[in-house]
Amino acid sequence: MADSWTGMQEDAAATRTPLAPSETARVLVASYERLLGRRPTRPLAELLLAHIWLENRRGSAIFEHDWGNITAGASWTGPIWRPPWYDPPPDAPARILRLHELMLQGKAPSAFRSYPSHDVGSTAYLRLVHGARYRPLITAAASGDVAAFARAVHDTGYCPDCKPGPTAHTLAQLRDDIRESGALGELGAGATDDDLAFAIALAALRYAADNW
Repeated sequence: MADSWTGMQEDAAATRTPLAPSETARVLVASYERLLGRRPTRPLAELLLAHIWLENRRGSAIFEHDWGNITAGASWTGPIWRPPWYDPPPDAPARILRLHELMLQGKAPSAFRSYPSHDVGSTAYLRLVHGARYRPLITAAASGDVAAFARAVHDTGYCPDCKPGPTAHTLAQLRDDIRESGALGELGAGATDDDLAFAIALAALRYAADNW
């Protein structure tokens, strides 16, 4: 199938690059600190990590270091990987064939971003959710409000098919698992309004500087 987007580098092989759940927590916190110059608060880290666990099956289904399954849109000129529904055989499972039809209608992605490492992929995810379009995810996560975070995932278009009610239920379960595992160690319990404003402003500046 011809790619209608120019400037993309083809990457036909979608290589699985999994991480253990505990490692996803470690990399997320380290990337956040490297990007923003400070560690995330516990509520923020818990919900961002739960989001990654939801998107990437607790780290077992990360492909090409693509944290959060970030799609490759028209402005992306880096390497890509193709999902299994991009060019499926006629005898593919019904779900794959349905996604292929949705892709042809512009309702499902045809390409995802490929990154060289987990550090780069996790940082790309953090930059994305700190950008103007997806910033409601950061605001909701910082508050610790699972329902608000689930609504933001849906309403911002990060995952239009993720119904807020069921998504909130799953995220709450994942957050409980994160707490029980102790994966986030001794992160602080919460943030002040000034802390949150500072984090968002700094992220916005770095987002703009990188022209992401």
